[in-house]
Amino acid sequence: MDENSQKEEFSYGYIHILASVCGYIIHRAERQLDNRGIDLEIIGAELESGDAPRIVVQTKCTTKRYFYEEQVCFKYDLKS
Repeated sequence: MDENSQKEEFSYGYIHILASVCGYIIHRAERQLDNRGIDLEIIGAELESGDAPRIVVQTKCTTKRYFYEEQVCFKYDLKS
């Protein structure tokens, strides 16, 4: 597995762990959505209305360290 694939899998795994602890469902996007910048969908518990809150996310992972004083900072160029 190349380094980019490893970083991709790490980012999915990290988000999956955090969301699972909170009781959320994680759905990994199909390739067509991935091409549109959507990697994962996080789905919350069903509400009384029958709806379930959900968000779609694009994951990022880097091996570089970006520190400013005591904070981690990233410079990110927005595409869409």
